[in-house]
Amino acid sequence: MKIYIKKHYPYLLLLFIISIVIMLIAGNQTNHLGHDMYFHVSNIKDLEKYLDIFKGRVFAPPIIDVDGIGYGLYLFYPSLPHLIYAYGYKVLSLFSISIFDSILYINIMLTMLSTFVMYHLSYKLSKSRKIACLTGLLFLFFPYRLSNYFIRYALNESLTFLFIPLILLGLYYFKENKTKAFFLCFVIGYTGLLYSHLVIAFYFTLFLFPYLILYRKEFFKKGKRFLFIKAVGLVSFLFLPFLIGVLEQTFLPYLVYKEGYMTSVSLVTSSALKIRNYITPVLGDWLVTLYIPLVTILLFLLSLFYLFLKRKEEDSFYKILLWIGVLAFLGTLTIIPWAIFPSFFTMIQFSWRLETLLVIVVPLIAPLCTKSLPKKYMFPLLILLILGTQSSYLFFLNNRQYYTNEKEITAIKKTGNIQEYYLDSYLENKDYYENRGSSLLTEKGSGEINVIKKGTSYAKWHLKNASTETEVELPLIYYVGYQVKKDGKNISYTSSKQGFILVTGGDGEYEIKYEGTPLKRGITYFSILGVVTLFSYPFIQKKFSKKKK
Repeated sequence: MKIYIKKHYPYLLLLFIISIVIMLIAGNQTNHLGHDMYFHVSNIKDLEKYLDIFKGRVFAPPIIDVDGIGYGLYLFYPSLPHLIYAYGYKVLSLFSISIFDSILYINIMLTMLSTFVMYHLSYKLSKSRKIACLTGLLFLFFPYRLSNYFIRYALNESLTFLFIPLILLGLYYFKENKTKAFFLCFVIGYTGLLYSHLVIAFYFTLFLFPYLILYRKEFFKKGKRFLFIKAVGLVSFLFLPFLIGVLEQTFLPYLVYKEGYMTSVSLVTSSALKIRNYITPVLGDWLVTLYIPLVTILLFLLSLFYLFLKRKEEDSFYKILLWIGVLAFLGTLTIIPWAIFPSFFTMIQFSWRLETLLVIVVPLIAPLCTKSLPKKYMFPLLILLILGTQSSYLFFLNNRQYYTNEKEITAIKKTGNIQEYYLDSYLENKDYYENRGSSLLTEKGSGEINVIKKGTSYAKWHLKNASTETEVELPLIYYVGYQVKKDGKNISYTSSKQGFILVTGGDGEYEIKYEGTPLKRGITYFSILGVVTLFSYPFIQKKFSKKKK
């Protein structure tokens, strides 16, 4: 490590300084209103209050607090980004740092980490520190990347800029037969990606898989297959409980699955791009920035020509990058007939979202042409050119007009302006959701309700003077996985017409809490066993081999 830092420190220091400057300039107005700011900020603040290491509350609970009703956000939504930002805010708030500034500082840290991974991956491929440094610069200034942080406020998607390069770096190590480095990068990268943005993870895997099959002889040589299966198995075991939890909810009419509400063919096709969208810098306070800087485009085209001429000399790993880049680019365009694909493909929601992959692929390829350009003064000239032509976008971000503040966020419903994980009955009962309160209500029949204890995903009450068919509506949104008991015995529950949990019965003591379905609990135990088995296998194998000797 010391040798590596000594060799690379001028370039790493340059990227370190520029990454801080870029993010501080672009994020100077930290209260700018982003597309998903309400949603993320409100849930990060609630999660920060919940987390308590000393009480064993170290992970995000599947059900979170929303105005006294249980909101199953993390039954659907990968929790890792909110968890990272909540822990960061928990620490930084000790120094009276606001939620907005906390998110900015964490964004700076994640930007530096992802830039260093991009630098190292580029260096491994090109064998050039200067090319690796240029990769880092192009990545830092990529408008779509900055747009994710400061216009869309897309915290989940922003984390993919760290985990996808880490996966690619892991695959490169696999190609190099560096077992430990591959395993570490691949498992952390893929697990992080799946728990950050499930849609991007799906499309990235969809694009990557055919290449690995096509070039399986190059990648999966004898003796390496089990290592790859072991890494994929570990990622699968770590991710399976969440996946099962998501699948369990898909059979119910939640808004996220409602045709035309969150996903539809018309939505995806209307957000498709034409080539001119990548060239023309259309800017606006609420517009997602889609264009790629002209300098980056020219360098990329020159590098494609260079790769064509020097393909035998350059690392064949560039084929993977080109393959992913071409598929991602085509996927954003209007030429794709989305209507012929299975409906779940429309979970991409916006076809321009695939530009996420271009943020990684283009900077890794674009500087490669500098190998064939005049050497003298080329590196500093390119740095000045990139800084000079692309810095204007930073000042645009800093001078946007729309902004909000913390009072506005806490004044509205804590889910922000997104309630897609409610049942679709919400659309007809918005006022009920807003004004219902957190009481237990008699929906049908009569009886006296004495609340003993109540929490976000838990309630205990006593019902007396009630008929056997008395229905009690709880201040908990209906999700699969709750356990209800009456006098210690399990009973079933249903959904009220408004989409809340309904428990039917007579006199007795009732208790409800979220534990997950038997299937999910079983899968969780199975996953833990699988992880333990994979880690213990080498030691068991070593022990048996000694006995045979």
